[in-house]
Formats: sequence, C-alpha cells, structure tokens
Amino acid sequence: MTVTPEGETSVETKGFAGPSCKAASKPYEDALGAKAAERLTPEYHATQTVADEGRLRA
Repeated sequence: MTVTPEGETSVETKGFAGPSCKAASKPYEDALGAKAAERLTPEYHATQTVADEGRLRA
C-alpha cells in the first residue's frame, strides 16, 4: 500500500495471478473506502497455473 503526501492511496499486490490478487487486496480496499480507479496488471490476466510454474522453476 502506498500513501502519497496528498493522502491518496494505492494498493498493489505482488506474487498473485488471476483474480486471487483481488481477494488478497480486498481487506485493504474495504478499509480505505471507495475506489477512484482500478488498474489491472498483466498478472491479473494470467492463469494461476502459469504463476505456479514460474515459481517451480525459480
């Protein structure tokens, strides 16, 4: 989570693929209130299988 000096906030998840990132960030988004915007990363559009395979190779 990032908070700017102006009080604007953003939440970004790392290490998630697909909709699981939304589940991970939901408690923070709920606590912060209404969203002004949402930007989905390429990882959101990836499948869980692809992310899991990448971790196995590391």
